[in-house]
Amino acid sequence: MSPDLTQLIDRKDLTAEAAGQLIRDLISPAGDPVWKGAILGAWACKGETAEELTGAARVILSKGLPLDCDSSVLDTCGTGGDGWKTFNISTATAIVVAACGVPVVKHGNRGVSSASGSADVLTRLGINLDAGPVHQRECLERARVTFCLAPRHYPLMAAVLPIRKSIGTRTIFNAIGPLLNPARARRQLLGVGRAGWLRPIAQAAMNLGNERTVCVHGSDGLDEITLSGPSTLIIAENGALREISVTPEEFGLPTVATHEFAVDGPEASAQLIRTVFAGGNDRAASIVLANASVALWTAGATSTWVEGVDRARRALASGDVLRTLEAWAAASQG
Repeated sequence: MSPDLTQLIDRKDLTAEAAGQLIRDLISPAGDPVWKGAILGAWACKGETAEELTGAARVILSKGLPLDCDSSVLDTCGTGGDGWKTFNISTATAIVVAACGVPVVKHGNRGVSSASGSADVLTRLGINLDAGPVHQRECLERARVTFCLAPRHYPLMAAVLPIRKSIGTRTIFNAIGPLLNPARARRQLLGVGRAGWLRPIAQAAMNLGNERTVCVHGSDGLDEITLSGPSTLIIAENGALREISVTPEEFGLPTVATHEFAVDGPEASAQLIRTVFAGGNDRAASIVLANASVALWTAGATSTWVEGVDRARRALASGDVLRTLEAWAAASQG
């Protein structure tokens, strides 16, 4: 048995440097896939620390292809893997926030531990994911939103993708993913599907230089602001972590059971998002409004939750959100 695997099985934490080296081994095309799977499983059982996430993310960032743009952009990425099979709330949120005037560089992938990844639904919403850096920046200029497909910016991650899919559950790569925005977005609304990751991810984001990161986790396990009950927020800024809890009532929104947002794959997710953008399905719109409110606050565009909800609601009602989606789709075609 390898020393790294033994250490993880014994639930001993790694230094940032050791975690970085282990990530190098995992993303290498060489190596035993059984060993890699065992490492990922043992690491998940032990629980990943902020130092481990920081070291791992630094290694992957150093090997990626950055997107050259203003780092004052916002990202609304999440860990995924919460098991709820909801429509792509954070993707819809990104478009709403862009329609409110906040530039967004959305980072994401196709579904690995979820039924519909952000890339899956965006394809069905008419966004060309094959757009290169020039078109990505043009989308940002014309629609205030663009998308970075993780495998295009981090091609070395392909070596571990079959192993992640075979495991079929959350691994350290879910936790690292939101920390790898190719535009180095300094403000992030980051959905966390595992409560134990909230503080480590928030701390790691701060270690990596973020100005403000808001990690959110619903009391039902949702990796978004939930409407079924309270949500926990860890706010990382100014060198400190702050924890608060928010309820649907504080947004001025109804309580809605999370199963009502479940969809059967990316096509259904895209259809529901279009319905919301066209002014329909008030309950699905409500969870987008809640998340958009926190995203706008994270970006510094609003000062209260209710203000954020009102601003996002006006963008939906005016047709600005639908027009933003249409402008993005057109710009992405080159």
